[in-house]
Amino acid sequence: MPNTFHPGPSPVTAEQRIVLMTDVQWESFILECCEQLTVENLYVQVKRLGGPGDKGRDVAGYMQFPPVVGEWDLYQAKAYSEPLTPDNLLADLAKFLFNVFSETYPLPRTYFICGKKDVGTKLFTLLEKPEELRNWVLDKWKEKTGKFGSFTQPLSPELQEFVTAFDFTIIKEIRVADLLEIHARGPKHWPAFGVLPLRGPDPTAPSEPTLDEQTYVGEILRAYSDAEGCTIAVPGDVPSKHKRHFEGCRNQFYFAEGLSRFSRDYVPNAFDNLLGEVRVGISPVVDDISHQNGLKRLIETIKYAPSLSATNNPLKDRIRALDLQGACHHLANRGEVTWVYNDEE
Repeated sequence: MPNTFHPGPSPVTAEQRIVLMTDVQWESFILECCEQLTVENLYVQVKRLGGPGDKGRDVAGYMQFPPVVGEWDLYQAKAYSEPLTPDNLLADLAKFLFNVFSETYPLPRTYFICGKKDVGTKLFTLLEKPEELRNWVLDKWKEKTGKFGSFTQPLSPELQEFVTAFDFTIIKEIRVADLLEIHARGPKHWPAFGVLPLRGPDPTAPSEPTLDEQTYVGEILRAYSDAEGCTIAVPGDVPSKHKRHFEGCRNQFYFAEGLSRFSRDYVPNAFDNLLGEVRVGISPVVDDISHQNGLKRLIETIKYAPSLSATNNPLKDRIRALDLQGACHHLANRGEVTWVYNDEE
């Protein structure tokens, strides 16, 4: 009977990390989500306003600035560790309504409620029925005689008339899952949660090598020249027996180029670190002086590269079949690998 062992605890999920966030960290997370929406051209400017004097605004996302009616979104961050109740929101909602009434700032397009554990059943039910939410707010305002902790504002006839006519449909929940989906599209998700999005399609090799391919393509041509005993100066001179190999090398390069772009967008510098690991890993083959020619060194190195692992690199779960082979060509393109040594020519 095989020995058994405990596999250890399950990884901490992003949702669990969010529950542990402080008020300040939670507002920062929401700001990062809005910054990503700015990258995606939803907003032209975002601002974190939470704290003393925020006038009921924690984070604001502006479609234009200065803001005008209906051209900005307000994000109200609530860092409770339990699902939000109506009472959790009441003071902030009253402060918001009063400031819109007072024209401190224009009416936003949407008032987003952002709770670390989403909204509870009672608050969700009120959000489903805006008229009931309005009546509940007015009843509470009267019950509390306008005293909401540090914010105090009596319900004057004019203010009551404003709240009565206010469009409560703009008050909406934005779920943690939705915020995480936005956050995951940006470069700050990995350092915050240790999770990377799925990798999209890789670029395809154009019909002719580009200027960006000049160095590694030149290295391949030198390898062919070394094997054939003649000068092969341009891709059009590649002998027919090597054309499929040449196309394969370029495809490998572009597979790794896809990983490089993914790294640039989500984990800057991780691809560079991977190249460093690959250079060390292939050294027993690429630095072996016993190869009969440069093409043999190239072929043997590319065959060896897939046996390497990158378990300590954050890209490890996004590496595809040809990436490690393509990394060898990227190293050649950076001048860190050569297939034909000068003393072999």
